[in-house]
Amino acid sequence: MKSIFKYIAIAASAVVIYGCQDDHYDINTNNLPSASDINVECQTLDENRVKFTLLNQGCTPIWYFDDGSQSTENGFVKQFPMAGDYTVEIKMYNQNGVCNGSITKEFTFTESFATLDAEIAKLTDGSSKVWAIAKDQEGFLGCGQTVDNPTQWYNAKVGEKTETGLFDDTFTFNADGTYTYNPGKDGLTYVNKGTTVLGAATADADFDAASSETSGTWKLEYRGATLYLVLSPKSLLGYLADDAQYEKPEFIVKQVAAKKITLLWAGDGIVWQYILSTVAEEAQIENLWNNDLEKITTYYNPDPDWGNEINDQLVVTQNGDTYKVSAPFKTYQAWQAQVHLWSTIGSEADKIYDFSVIITPNADVNGVAVKLTDTESDDNFVFAENVSITGGKANEIKFPAVKGVDAAKLKLVLDFGGCPENFEAEISDIVFGEHVGAIEEAKWEYNEAGDLTKGATYQTTTFYAHTDAWTVLTSNTLTDKGDGVWVYSLPDATDLQWQAQLAFLSQITTSAEVKYDFHVKLKSTTDISGVTVKVTSVASDDVIIVNKTIALEAGEEYEFIANGVEGKDIAVGTKTDNGVDYTGAVKFVFDFGGNPANTEITVSEIILQKSK
Repeated sequence: MKSIFKYIAIAASAVVIYGCQDDHYDINTNNLPSASDINVECQTLDENRVKFTLLNQGCTPIWYFDDGSQSTENGFVKQFPMAGDYTVEIKMYNQNGVCNGSITKEFTFTESFATLDAEIAKLTDGSSKVWAIAKDQEGFLGCGQTVDNPTQWYNAKVGEKTETGLFDDTFTFNADGTYTYNPGKDGLTYVNKGTTVLGAATADADFDAASSETSGTWKLEYRGATLYLVLSPKSLLGYLADDAQYEKPEFIVKQVAAKKITLLWAGDGIVWQYILSTVAEEAQIENLWNNDLEKITTYYNPDPDWGNEINDQLVVTQNGDTYKVSAPFKTYQAWQAQVHLWSTIGSEADKIYDFSVIITPNADVNGVAVKLTDTESDDNFVFAENVSITGGKANEIKFPAVKGVDAAKLKLVLDFGGCPENFEAEISDIVFGEHVGAIEEAKWEYNEAGDLTKGATYQTTTFYAHTDAWTVLTSNTLTDKGDGVWVYSLPDATDLQWQAQLAFLSQITTSAEVKYDFHVKLKSTTDISGVTVKVTSVASDDVIIVNKTIALEAGEEYEFIANGVEGKDIAVGTKTDNGVDYTGAVKFVFDFGGNPANTEITVSEIILQKSK
């Protein structure tokens, strides 16, 4: 309860600080800040971390790092995983604009603190993963003079090379370090002119050469600050650029995400670019999301009692379309490790959208909040749901066919509250666009033989409070109408989520080896946005089967359906709350916090069943 209050308070303050303002500034380009005046402090912390602080009053920094990432956060903390020499280029700006020129700071580390678990997970999905040349992305093949500009001379456009043997080739990376190249049904490998190892050395243009499936090994390794993908000699990766590449297929890793890998191979005076994508991942919608964000903000409070707000220690770095999250300290409750991606895109209430994102963490976290909301109001959201993510795996989170809201700009909120210490996660492959094709609505099929709630008895509990002080109210009533129907009366308005709770404690037990369907009907006499529906454990609220936020419209019955959800091991247990012992197994929780005065909600047909 307390954690939700904290989240709403922080979100509200962000709107005040960053919302539309009527302030007027007179821009004077003659008063641009000067690069020669830049005064920065680079404070070295533990484990190759550096805190970058601009000391010039009235100015904002721009930090440019040699790995391609950048930030405008003052007090930004970045970790450099490998021993080596590093530089940061610094600019600054004020209300008149960005300074001309920049300064550079250099620093050196002698120890390495790198872990490649996340990269390995994305490359192999923890077991085996098949990749191919990304034919639908510009620059799937390119070349240039330098690593910094690998498409300077050639940048392949979508639709090119379809007549070659390039696009049916596949590359399989296995978690045990083995690698397989398959030239596809045509048995051909596309080759650069002048190569000799696959024949046709006299060809005056690129050509297809006959080849066969080969197996070898792969590994990721840092060389200084640069990450390499090293294949065993004579391994192929689609296009063979040079005989030297055949003997030494060692590629600079420019980017590795769950669905996209960008690699560079440096030859004699030339650098080749390769973009790989996962097989059978055809784009279904036009992706409206772009990674030109307005800003990234965080909220970090790794304290059971919410007494240690250290937002600058929750570090989010952006590299193109991926975001790396680093949280050094353990958190204990929901909303204690928030990441906010403030986009420049909006949505419309009369349209249906699809959304997906991939989260690759280094540890399991239960109950990660995923919320897409209006930047001006957290109550005006497209979806809000809790999911569990598995460490060492690329977890794809999908919300298909969700109803839009009228919002000029949207903010993606991810909360990793409950994460362990030294937690890291990569956020990638964000897709948001109008839904294409038919909408498959969830349908309820009752399974009498698998109905766990048939004949169940419940112990009911409520919690009722209002205002930011969480002043307890006692005017609420719950009436059992019989036949599985209850009416929850809320005569006083509440202000925040979790201030109008109703819970049904049962003796129903569940298993992690079984999938379940959950169903309930809710009908309110007033409009309530942000109603929480949760199926959890009496003993621990962190053991979650269902956790979703919905909106109720006055007088309209909402049939909530969640089919085929993963079960959890929930046995009968006891939990003490405010001095009272509660005993049971599965708990059904409904929260109507934010309700208007004189609200009545009818709850009926609570069913938890084994999926057929």
